[in-house]
Amino acid sequence: MDFDEVCRNKAVVTAVKLSRDSSHPLNASDNSGPMFPSIIQKYDDQTNDESEGIVVVVEDRRAVVGDHPAVVSDRPAELDEKANNTMKLHIDVLNRQKVRKSVLRKACSELFNIHPSRDRKLTKKALASMQHTLVIDKYRLLYCYVPKVGCTSWKQLFLVAYGIVDIKDRQKSMHKESNSAFKTPGQLEQTEANKKLQDYTNFLFVRNPFSRLLSAYRQKMDGRNPQDRKQCPFCHSVTQWFITTDPKYLKGRNKTQPYSFVEFVRFVIAQKTPNDHWTVQYELCHPCTVDYDFIGKYETVQEDAETFLRSATNDSSLKYPDTDPAKPITDSSSDENMVKYYRTIPNDVFKSLIAFFYRDLRLFGYSIPDAIWRPQLRLSKLQVKLKELG
Repeated sequence: MDFDEVCRNKAVVTAVKLSRDSSHPLNASDNSGPMFPSIIQKYDDQTNDESEGIVVVVEDRRAVVGDHPAVVSDRPAELDEKANNTMKLHIDVLNRQKVRKSVLRKACSELFNIHPSRDRKLTKKALASMQHTLVIDKYRLLYCYVPKVGCTSWKQLFLVAYGIVDIKDRQKSMHKESNSAFKTPGQLEQTEANKKLQDYTNFLFVRNPFSRLLSAYRQKMDGRNPQDRKQCPFCHSVTQWFITTDPKYLKGRNKTQPYSFVEFVRFVIAQKTPNDHWTVQYELCHPCTVDYDFIGKYETVQEDAETFLRSATNDSSLKYPDTDPAKPITDSSSDENMVKYYRTIPNDVFKSLIAFFYRDLRLFGYSIPDAIWRPQLRLSKLQVKLKELG
């Protein structure tokens, strides 16, 4: 919703005209595009604080075309507590979207001297690089998935909607099934791909890079025997890296001893072509090229997913799962686990990791988590200014 349209005066606001400009939280291209929940608040004219009551119900939530506004009730209606809280939640989510997009555009300009645009026509090479973007034609969506950010749940959600898998099916690989079911922009004709990038609703979900990296380590390597390729398929890459860079060190360590978090972090920082599970997120989703309508975060995934699905589709059956039963819960974002693992990282390696993550942190409004912050480190002025935004 365009919150600038909400008037804050003595009268209770009873209508909001939704706009379709590029600043809209979920921009659409035509009548079949996203559906927007029209949320209207009651404000106190003296304090400008949000009151407890949200009092106007929209009867028609379709996006506005031209001069035709959404149809709203001309009379305030009492909402029960649950509906009231849900409405407030959606307002918070859409407000956060404005912040996230603003942060992204500013960072794109300062880091790369470019900004996401709907008008930019991508080359075949650029489209081919969008290997993590799935075209969901049924809902006119383009979803860029990031490993370790709930992508299995999103893939399952759409596969179930297409009738390809059952919601209770835990045997099939959602990644293999989605690769077969959904095309990427690079697999389409160039004109068609650019048309869909312009017309469809583009969305992605990201995560604080520090917790995402720890989650990847704990799921893929922690406690696993590097000699057992079946138990630890990702360990082979670390072993090969040590053979090339420090064979003496590798020879001196127990070959069956699991790789430590420190060893893993050194390996990740040094990789020129890192694995998708720990490569930086902006390289997977190209946020300074693609104009994303919705930027979700793992840290607020339930709120973001609910609002996005209500707003961008007209399918009330789409529900993001509370948890993914097919995967172990690593709880890598908890302060306890963050401290436990990151305190083993030497200062010089930690500084290198901050530099490695810097663009992701800037683009998506993340900071170094307080639990692992090291005030004694001498960081650059730009690194010190990193803030949690949106």
